[in-house]
Amino acid sequence: MQWVHPYPYYLFLVGLLSLGLIIPLIRPPRTYGRNYLSLILSLAGVLLMLVALELFVTEEWAMLLLRNLQQIPLFFTPIVLFGLAREYSGYDSVRTVAWMALLSVPCLFFTGLIFSDEYHGLFRIESSIQTLWGLTQIQVEQTTLGFILSIYPIGVAVISGGIMLQNLIQDSPVNRAQHLLMFITYLIPLLNIIAVPLIPATLPGQMGFGFSIMAILLFILYYRFNLLVIWPVAKDRIFDAMKEGVLIFDRQYRLLEMNHAASDWLGRWAGSDMENGEEDVVSAWLEEDPAFHDAMRKRVRANTEREMVLEPDRTIMHLEVRSFPIARSRSGDEATLVIINDITAHKRYEDDLIRQATEDYLTGIANRRHFIDLYQKRHEQDHGSGSLLLLDLDHFKRVNDTYGHQTGDHVLRHFASLLESFFRDGFCGRIGGEEFGVYLPLTCDAAVEKARMFQDYLRDNPYVTTDKERIFTPVSTGVTEISADAPDFETVYRQADEAMYLAKENGRNQVVCHRDSCKQDNEQEDAK
Repeated sequence: MQWVHPYPYYLFLVGLLSLGLIIPLIRPPRTYGRNYLSLILSLAGVLLMLVALELFVTEEWAMLLLRNLQQIPLFFTPIVLFGLAREYSGYDSVRTVAWMALLSVPCLFFTGLIFSDEYHGLFRIESSIQTLWGLTQIQVEQTTLGFILSIYPIGVAVISGGIMLQNLIQDSPVNRAQHLLMFITYLIPLLNIIAVPLIPATLPGQMGFGFSIMAILLFILYYRFNLLVIWPVAKDRIFDAMKEGVLIFDRQYRLLEMNHAASDWLGRWAGSDMENGEEDVVSAWLEEDPAFHDAMRKRVRANTEREMVLEPDRTIMHLEVRSFPIARSRSGDEATLVIINDITAHKRYEDDLIRQATEDYLTGIANRRHFIDLYQKRHEQDHGSGSLLLLDLDHFKRVNDTYGHQTGDHVLRHFASLLESFFRDGFCGRIGGEEFGVYLPLTCDAAVEKARMFQDYLRDNPYVTTDKERIFTPVSTGVTEISADAPDFETVYRQADEAMYLAKENGRNQVVCHRDSCKQDNEQEDAK
């Protein structure tokens, strides 16, 4: 009758299934975690097949032998579970192996006692055949020593469960649902080991039934979440240790993984807690860069740089964002990996280099080289129209001699700030020493008028020392109009320089236009 009973066949087939799950785990990469999981599946598969055989046979000696063999996976499964829990929680792998070897010594001793019990009787008082659900199995009455020995693997199992529970509590919210199911799968054989010695058997092969549930859940986890490919290799520990932000999306672009760096940055960007609604935050962030988002959805590699403002202190962060489709040769693209690099320090270094190459170190406005570059670009855009002003501070040496060079530097910075604020319709730069240049998109007449207004502006805004002493900065200004067929900058500069020196010769603090470029204005000046 029991040879046609479906229950033993169920246990036997689930045992084969457990052994079949080992195949993807023995493929590279080989890790401690994958090896431990392979051992657990092997022990579970062997246990299930031994329980099924015990329910098939009818001879008491065969049942007792099969029951003795079942004790091997029952004793050693908690040891391997202990190693798996430590490995997943990020403990040192070599020390874990040493602990497992040490914990295995009592199990080897207990196993020897079980197989030699017929000679010393230390483990069992008696055994008998029990019938449940039309199936027969061996019923064993343990001695006090036997009961004590059975508590040892239970203690190891409880410790292993505690390690796993602690890791689950500290786990990433994104992975918590999947890992909770893995923890439940892990917990079933532990509870089974604890419960069987404490409650009367109401189910034939009760120990095997608990392990069969574990095997089925592992099978579901493998095909639903694909966890066994990398489980357990301290995945979250690795991700959270990375300085780069890591996001992983499935085929439907649902968020699968997000490490601590990405969660922190995106949470501060959104100004909200990422505990709930992390997928909405990530989607909103990606959609701010339509080109990158579109390339990502087309399953092509993409690379972009983005600026992100982080709350609550409005910190500006520069990021390099890259996406990589993760492909499988048989099934095509399965996922998309997005890696976020913090390049803020690099961008600041680049900005510093650009600033050093383009700004005057003292005044902060454009230096001579950058001023010439700006002039050339504007000259091309405006097709040669506009005017160039060259301004030189009169008697500036007296400022240095009277107040010292430090005050002289303050006066130059003050003058540059006035220059920049007044000539907003053009651009200015420090040509050298106390000489400054201004480009204006104006005719010579308008530029001369603007320069004279600036002289009034200077008189109204002198530099005030710490002693409340006012220092005025009169300037001599040369102006030249830039024609469409104007030559290079040096020639235009020479014309403005000639006009500026003419202003100095005429008594300083004057505006003079170069005669070849603005004859009408200079004729009016001569008439005056």
